[in-house]
Amino acid sequence: MSQANRTFTLYLTVNQRGPRRWAWHLQASNGRKVAQSVQRYTNRENALRNFHTTARHMNTNPIIIKEP
Repeated sequence: MSQANRTFTLYLTVNQRGPRRWAWHLQASNGRKVAQSVQRYTNRENALRNFHTTARHMNTNPIIIKEP
């Protein structure tokens, strides 16, 4: 089966990249990063809010949020 036809679990990670600099990335269970925030956010809640806005436009598998 080609990778294009496989189903992968997606994992969301939100982490702090400096003082008041939060970002998110989405990684498939095969280890490949499939999406990430371009902007940095002042807090974790704003980063998550941006991800949820982006995710509304994605036709994807369930996403598991990884806690830091």
